[in-house]
Amino acid sequence: MKQNEFDSFSEMLAATQRYYGRAPDATVTTIYWNALRALPLVTVRAAMQEHIAHSKFMPQVSDILDALKAQDERPEAEAAWAIVAPTLGNEYVTIVWTEEMASAYGVACHLADDKIAARMAFKESYAAAVRSARDQGKPARWELCLGYDAAGRDGPLLAAVAEGKLLPNAVRPYLINAPAVEDLKRLGTDATVKQIE
Repeated sequence: MKQNEFDSFSEMLAATQRYYGRAPDATVTTIYWNALRALPLVTVRAAMQEHIAHSKFMPQVSDILDALKAQDERPEAEAAWAIVAPTLGNEYVTIVWTEEMASAYGVACHLADDKIAARMAFKESYAAAVRSARDQGKPARWELCLGYDAAGRDGPLLAAVAEGKLLPNAVRPYLINAPAVEDLKRLGTDATVKQIE
């Protein structure tokens, strides 16, 4: 949040405090502001509204941060490693990964001869990159990592569309057996499919 958004943030927090039967408190406002100011105001507002809709208790800073972590769709370090590990030393495999996974892969690939060391280095680098992205309020951004084996691309790319990580028009040029628009409707919403028609 920018400094000029402090008043809007204060009003939002005061309204939340009143909703939960508490009197607005300047000290509490400062604590919340300092803990959440790295995030965009719109993100904090959405997380606060989501909390209000589902909880009888005033949100703590940790509640807001935990909700945002759950919403950003970045996998935990071990799950991220499971996605990346097959590509270590194998440029034929196609995967779909986040910017943070790609960055951590750069660290791990130098240790490809020692899978345990590569895994540990990846997890440490990935956790730091995710923490930094979350602190900055950056949403997860999924990307293609195309392997040389063109025949092995369809499965991972279609799965990414089905999971909502990529839009059909982003993967369609790379598919060997590109499904018809009607078949892609099973993978995404009608609104998403219309983008490739």
